[in-house]
Amino acid sequence: MVTVKECAAQWFRPEIDLDELAKLRWCEKWTQERLADHFQRPRATIIRRLKELEGSAYGNRQAYSRSNGIFNSE
Repeated sequence: MVTVKECAAQWFRPEIDLDELAKLRWCEKWTQERLADHFQRPRATIIRRLKELEGSAYGNRQAYSRSNGIFNSE
C-alpha cells in the first residue's frame, strides 16, 4: 500500500531592493544583464521593476543623488 501526503508549500524570495536597483542602474550605469546576475532574477523581472520605478519617484533620475545614493525630495 502506498500513502501519498500532499503538503502546500510556497517559496518566497526577498524583494529586490529598489534603492539599490536604482543606484546601480542609473548612477553606476550597470546593464540589465549585470543587474539580473546581481539580483539573481531573470532579465525580464529587472526590466519590469525598472519600468515600475520610472513611473514613481524613483524614476526621477535627477532627484537621485550620485554622491550619496539617496533621493532628494526637492
